[in-house]
Amino acid sequence: MTHVVQPLGKRVLVQVQAVEEKTTAGGIVLPSNINAKETYKSEVVNVGPEVGLVEVGDLILVTFMAGDGVEHDQQEFRIVDEDKILAIIAR
Repeated sequence: MTHVVQPLGKRVLVQVQAVEEKTTAGGIVLPSNINAKETYKSEVVNVGPEVGLVEVGDLILVTFMAGDGVEHDQQEFRIVDEDKILAIIAR
C-alpha cells in the first residue's frame, strides 16, 4: 500500500492498534487514554529516509504521548521520532 504521508528525517508514520477499555473490579469503565504513562502498540506504515531501526510492517511499542496525530483518508495515524520507539514486537 502506498501512503501519501511521507515522514521526514528520523520519523516514523504509525497506525495505533485499537486499545480496549478497562473495567475496574467495582464496574467503573476506564477509557483507553486514562493513563498517560501507558504505552501502545503501533504498526509502522511508512518511514523517513534516515530511519534505520524499523521498517514498514514492524509492530512497535511507543510511549502514550509520543508523536503527533495525523488524519489521512479518514484514518488516524501518528508521526513518531525514531528515538521514541521503545521496542520492536515479534510477530
